[in-house]
Amino acid sequence: MENDETMIPDKDVSVFKTPKGINEDIVREISAIKGEPEWMLEYRLKALDCFLKKPMPTWGVDLSRVDFDEYTYYIRPSDKQTNKWEEVPETIKDTFDKLGIPEAEQKYLSGVTTQYESEVVYHNMLKEVQEKGVIFLDIDMPKLTGFDVAKKLRDTFSSCFIIFVTSHSELIYESMDFQPFHFIRKNCNISLEESIQKIVRKLIRHMKQNDKIILEDEISGRCAVYIREVAYIESDKHYVFYHVLNKEFPIKMRGALKDCEEKYESYDFVKIHKRYLINLRFLSDFDNSSNEVTLGSIKTRLPMSKNFKKEVDEKYTLFLRSKI
Repeated sequence: MENDETMIPDKDVSVFKTPKGINEDIVREISAIKGEPEWMLEYRLKALDCFLKKPMPTWGVDLSRVDFDEYTYYIRPSDKQTNKWEEVPETIKDTFDKLGIPEAEQKYLSGVTTQYESEVVYHNMLKEVQEKGVIFLDIDMPKLTGFDVAKKLRDTFSSCFIIFVTSHSELIYESMDFQPFHFIRKNCNISLEESIQKIVRKLIRHMKQNDKIILEDEISGRCAVYIREVAYIESDKHYVFYHVLNKEFPIKMRGALKDCEEKYESYDFVKIHKRYLINLRFLSDFDNSSNEVTLGSIKTRLPMSKNFKKEVDEKYTLFLRSKI
């Protein structure tokens, strides 16, 4: 029998867990621990009541050996939050590796909240991200639909990101009333896990597009620009020049290109030459014969070193795939 790594459970690193089984007392305890609003508790209790009344399905896979009272429904894996990814337990970081979240995007998660086994273990959330939130909603639910929940969320939590999940494609247009960030279809050729991975990456990229950086020009002083509007960064001796969309002159700052490369690693920037770091959003063409790249939006051609050609090709391919 082949060793299936996916079947090996994570090591138990929990500091607290509820007793095995599920009942009203446990649901109330979980809700109280999480500090949930009353309407969420009511929703959980209704779901529990529905679950307890439903008979075990007799169609499909044999579920007769499943004993729901042998499961633990709430686990707290850590007794503290941390704002450093390095301090998160290895077993938890391994889980994010299994989810397919690349290292660069894990670094960007320093600006969001990461949850594991229902409990926040990594928190360094920017205020504007905290106010938004990300919520996956199944439209097809008993008694209370995903649209009902979305309406309540929009009334009290207007800037959150709502992602609808459903097997009913005809509901896509109706869902637009609630301004969803995305829509995941069940029962399609792509697995639900793969769909969620793609949405997470798109969401991270969407958030990063709205990030601003503070630059201090030696002549005009301090200014804030969107990172998505920085077309490329040029190095000249002890200075770097930020070439920004719709700005007549570059922003001149003292610094090294190497520092910029590390700072903007997760923002789709790639080094094409010892003097140039470009934003892949602006790349429209790179010519292997002339060793040049074209930044279409600003009508600029830059030299590309042969030493960086392979990395540029690989990163640009990944960038294009992520937009599908």
